[in-house]
Amino acid sequence: MTPPPSHRPLLQVRALTRHFGGLNAVQDVNLEVADTGVHGLIGPNGAGKSTLINLLSGDLKPHQGRIVFQGRDITSFGVARTARLGIARSYQKSNIFGALTCLENCWLGALRHEAARAGILPRPHTPERARVRALEALGGVELSSRAETRGDALSHGERRQLEIAMLLTGAPKLLLLDEPLAGLGPGESENIVALIKALSAHRGIVLVEHDLDALFSLADTVSVLESGKILASAAPAAVRADSAVRRAYLGRDTAAQ
Repeated sequence: MTPPPSHRPLLQVRALTRHFGGLNAVQDVNLEVADTGVHGLIGPNGAGKSTLINLLSGDLKPHQGRIVFQGRDITSFGVARTARLGIARSYQKSNIFGALTCLENCWLGALRHEAARAGILPRPHTPERARVRALEALGGVELSSRAETRGDALSHGERRQLEIAMLLTGAPKLLLLDEPLAGLGPGESENIVALIKALSAHRGIVLVEHDLDALFSLADTVSVLESGKILASAAPAAVRADSAVRRAYLGRDTAAQ
């Protein structure tokens, strides 16, 4: 059973705005993400979903607004500082090293996190701690049996599992997942959906996904973006029933999104 969210949100976004030239990619966005569960983001292509993820992760800086994580203003933080605080994100393009084993891929990720925590001079036990974290992360995504398998020998679904395992090596409190089901077959998608559900019991997850059936089955809250603005933010059933949402997005041919 998923534990109830805390009274204070894990992440708070206030009046967040980012523009590119004359285009407001994200405009006056307000958002709250609980410390457990899944917060889904949907919207047509170009609605601002990936830009919002980039802002939350520190890949981009907003022109206006605030991002507060665990009560701390992180608006000006870059990727490295954001990651150290416990925010991890996936990218649509794979970051796996094909020539390395699953364990080696995770070990590198864990070593980076351990070194960041240790400061400029890494502690002597950092490599071993990183290996322990890597093994735990592989177990967390059910890839322990593939620990010595090279990344380029994995199926598409297994590669996605490995990408998530690499995120887990930093013990994140918040996961930002950008289209984790893209390109997967039905069986692979089911495995990743089950994995996301299990992970959400212990951390907050912001999920961008075009597979609406999967997203609505996972999400505790769904926010709909249109032209960079939040059109609606509510429980999945309420979003599905919202006439403005249906006109703007759900009523379209979602297979083409």
